[in-house]
Amino acid sequence: MTGQKVSRRLKILRDPRFWIVCIMFAFCILFQYPQILLPNTTSFFSFLGLTRHAVERILFLMPIGYATFVFGTAAGLISLAISAVAMFPRVFLISQYFADALLETIGVIIIGVLIIIWFDSYRKEKEHEHQAKSKLEIADQQLQSVFQMTRRNEERLWALNEISAMLSQSLELDEVLKAAAEEIKQVMSLDIVLIFLLDRDNNNLRVSVHLGVKKELVSALNGLRIDESFVGRVFRTGKTNLIEDVNGDRDLISEIEKRAGIYAGIAVPLRAKGNVVGALVGAMQTPRQFPAEEVELLTTIGGQIGMAIENASCYQRECIAAEMALASEKRHREIFENAHDAIWVHDMEGNKLGVSCF
Repeated sequence: MTGQKVSRRLKILRDPRFWIVCIMFAFCILFQYPQILLPNTTSFFSFLGLTRHAVERILFLMPIGYATFVFGTAAGLISLAISAVAMFPRVFLISQYFADALLETIGVIIIGVLIIIWFDSYRKEKEHEHQAKSKLEIADQQLQSVFQMTRRNEERLWALNEISAMLSQSLELDEVLKAAAEEIKQVMSLDIVLIFLLDRDNNNLRVSVHLGVKKELVSALNGLRIDESFVGRVFRTGKTNLIEDVNGDRDLISEIEKRAGIYAGIAVPLRAKGNVVGALVGAMQTPRQFPAEEVELLTTIGGQIGMAIENASCYQRECIAAEMALASEKRHREIFENAHDAIWVHDMEGNKLGVSCF
């Protein structure tokens, strides 16, 4: 506690305004007692016919007002006390006009008190205004924050609806995945967006969509294994993987992912019929925090992309099955039409359905 007081006093002594107050008092005292420098002089203002030191007493209001304005009410009261101590010796010991000098000194003290009260009220009013302004600024910041959050939520909801519409309107998987990735990159202000699909033949990852990554790195990313990469952890655990600053632990990502410039990222699983078939990755080339609503948005989009992958797979299987059926029917028709012997085709009830004769 003593150390704090010493530090506060040293701070005051280093303040040039403190020395301005001291200089003011020095001049006021010198004017009040000119005999200090000139023994035969009764007043510096005698050439104006002023010899009762009324002006000199009024001058003490200057350091009182300045000290109050600069340092506060306590400094003003101390300055007032110093002024009174400086004026009273002349009133009681030197002045030839005791009653007038005493009345003038009391008047200066009263005016000094009024100045202190006025400055104190002014300071409190300014403090109230500052507090009100600060509260208003805080309220405005909170309102802006709520507005921005609402706007971001609206943008995310709009993006979610847009992506849902894209995924439901087309069964061309590459086309819808690229469109969805571009929408995610824009809405979430990401540097990199990647969509990986699992190649079950060699248990490696295949890049289906890449945004923000140089083409020469895509082939390297295609070779990522699920047992050694940031993205692969999603396939191993089936859970969202989040890194907000890879500088804290460079072992969290593989060397290939480092080369891609990933310093912060989020990877969510893409599920189809309960199985993880891919991963959606949003990444930054600088550290970044991902709020819970962004994680939730990306997880929701990941679920929809997983459904789109399943629908596209079913569509492809149906197309392949239909093509095989058409090919089989064509072969049977060719056999039937080009047969060298007579062929009768009938149903189980004996009804004739077709005849082919050589």
